[in-house]
Amino acid sequence: MDPEKDPLAWIKLGGGLGDVPRKQRTYELCLEAVQRSRYALMYVPTKIMKTNPDVCLEAVSNYGTTLIHVPDEIKIEHPDICLEAVKNDGTALEYVPIVLKNRNLCLEAIRNNGSAMRYVKEDLKRTEDFCLEAINISVIALRWLPKELRTKTLCLEAVKIDVNAFEYVPEEIMIEHPELCLEAVKIDGTVLAYVPRELKTKELCLAAVENNGNAFKYMPDKLRTTELYSKALARGLTNFDPLRSKALEYERQERVLEDKAAAKDAANDEDKVVIKLQPLNARGGRKTRKKHKTRRR
Repeated sequence: MDPEKDPLAWIKLGGGLGDVPRKQRTYELCLEAVQRSRYALMYVPTKIMKTNPDVCLEAVSNYGTTLIHVPDEIKIEHPDICLEAVKNDGTALEYVPIVLKNRNLCLEAIRNNGSAMRYVKEDLKRTEDFCLEAINISVIALRWLPKELRTKTLCLEAVKIDVNAFEYVPEEIMIEHPELCLEAVKIDGTVLAYVPRELKTKELCLAAVENNGNAFKYMPDKLRTTELYSKALARGLTNFDPLRSKALEYERQERVLEDKAAAKDAANDEDKVVIKLQPLNARGGRKTRKKHKTRRR
């Protein structure tokens, strides 16, 4: 089919608006095209966008990130286009002019996708109450905050909502507030994987294993014991080869040596000959029994 002869039929059959001659791209044709393809808006003439902003609104309500093809002057004149875009795809916040990135618009974007936090303007990111609200909407927002802005309050709030957010807690916060680590492993022991090695104390590891046996995998080898290994198995430890642990292997070899030593001592005790000494006689010698000869008959 020739897009120049019947452009509407061309669009309905899945053809691209870019294949239609520019002079034939009418408002009706453009509206039909943006409803069918995320790429159509880039071929809509700016004049049609300005006179008929509903074409842009229709496009972003179906594919939020097509906001990139809307000129800023139209976005500013019709801010509802930006709002509709972030409702469809939060990451479309990247293409919203800075002057329109207000608190409500940014929170709406985060509600759709926590990753939109990376496109929030700096002064909002530095407002703790905004960040708390954002984290309560989506803990993923913590990941996209600069590390220097991830305070103990924000990190604790995120971990309480979803312990998986512990992955985004900076090491500096963990070192300064080790109680946060203990709080986290009591919720899910496997987050021990994100704790800095120097903070993995015996107490912390024990708390982690008691919550989830698989935390045993993330313990420093020097803290692994057979007793703790048994406890981890009872708490659901899977896919762990104890032979790969030097500490467990050393402990096993120690037990083997101890068992061998104990067995050797027991064998020596059985082989010992106890000699019973006779009392001394008057001359200082030992009394001996007289041997009686048996007479032959």
